[in-house]
Amino acid sequence: MLALSPRVFAIAEHHADRHRSYLYEPDSFRPLALLEGFGPKDTQPFHYQLDHLGTPQELTDPDGEIVWSAHYRAYGEIARLDVSKIDNPLRFQGQYFDPESGLHYNRHRYYNPDIGRYLTPDPVKLAGGINAYQYVPNPTGWVDPLGLNTCPGGDGCKPVTGLENPIGKAQVNERQLTAPQTSREQRRERFYSISDQGIKMLFHPFSEHIPFDASLYYFVGVFDIYDREETKGAELHAYDPNDKKDRENLILKYCLDPYNKLSYRHRYKLMENLDAALNTENFDFHCFFEDDPDKYSTMAWDETEIVDPRSFFADIYRLANEVWKDDLQRASLEDPSTW
Repeated sequence: MLALSPRVFAIAEHHADRHRSYLYEPDSFRPLALLEGFGPKDTQPFHYQLDHLGTPQELTDPDGEIVWSAHYRAYGEIARLDVSKIDNPLRFQGQYFDPESGLHYNRHRYYNPDIGRYLTPDPVKLAGGINAYQYVPNPTGWVDPLGLNTCPGGDGCKPVTGLENPIGKAQVNERQLTAPQTSREQRRERFYSISDQGIKMLFHPFSEHIPFDASLYYFVGVFDIYDREETKGAELHAYDPNDKKDRENLILKYCLDPYNKLSYRHRYKLMENLDAALNTENFDFHCFFEDDPDKYSTMAWDETEIVDPRSFFADIYRLANEVWKDDLQRASLEDPSTW
């Protein structure tokens, strides 16, 4: 039987012929030791040797002899057992190997290491990311101990556990990406995917020859007018972009216009880029609201009138996850490399 405490300090496993306890670092999913045996006199300790992600690489006995050692494939499948004097079911942080199915029990879901995906969608839905079946963005630097949400591996990954509010407690995001050092024109017109994941394979919604760059300008380009005094300019300027209600109306009516020609794949890529930008410290959202006289570009509001451009895009992200929910879920089930 597997028993998990709220802080996941220890896991106890009891069978007719053996008893085991797995000890963890406090408030962590990084294993420290395996205790095997019945009672304090017969219990044998083994110590875990971990990599930078907290994945067991070796088990050693009190004399320092290696009793278990393995090599892994990228997404956690055992490629080769080097030493197996005892068995070890612990894999990536928070995962427990089931020998009958070959799957990894990951607290809230089962994970298939052969394909690097979960068998069921994320129980916290889009709060855990756009791709509901994805394990992590990069298995060499990220972990998902709860099966709910990813976080960077290593000592900085300390997800809070508890079932009372898994959405609020499991979210850990410490990504630190460098903001692009480009000119204003480059930032507005050539903002490709921050993660550089082959986005040019998807073409522009109005052309079969122009690659779709998924610039965040697609969200606010509708506010780019020729003259603030023209009909559209006057219509937009009647809204206060800093007022919560006005801002939501602007976003729903213009930024997320249901009559635009974006397919569910285009929307997925836009949200992927927006998510990356929002998780980039010091990302320049201000540039998307700047006027450009050389191109006769004038935004509906003076660039200084948008008090917090980041929060404006954060509201776009929040509302788009609601309005585009079906499209985003549909796209998350596909392989973007086939687009």
